[in-house]
Amino acid sequence: MLINNTVDYLLNLSQFQDLDLANVYKDEPLHYVDVGARGGLHDLVTPFASNISVLGFEPDQKECKRLKNIKEVVDQWANFELEPIGLYNTKGRRKLYLHTVETNHSLLPANSIFVNRYGMEKFKVIGSTTVDVDLLDN
Repeated sequence: MLINNTVDYLLNLSQFQDLDLANVYKDEPLHYVDVGARGGLHDLVTPFASNISVLGFEPDQKECKRLKNIKEVVDQWANFELEPIGLYNTKGRRKLYLHTVETNHSLLPANSIFVNRYGMEKFKVIGSTTVDVDLLDN
């Protein structure tokens, strides 16, 4: 991927490393919040991983535990914290709608009219489960 190669190249240039900006991000990493971290973090931010502090949320406890146990996932970030909950506007338990593709699971049901009209098979609801939820501020 072009962006990964370009970013890696720039971050490793001695001219960049000598800048105060480079030191700022080492001492004060950028913060990235991933809501629904199944499968790992978005490729868009991985080129900057060593300068990013991650706070992720994944309501599927098995997937959350799996990700936390993958050294390559955790160690590439300046800081990596993953919570086994979903985010909502109240604390408690909520229905998680399970879609055909696991990365599409959501606390909100897909719009079935839209899904059927446009043949969006990946968003078809195939079941549900109940998960713990909390507010981002907690």
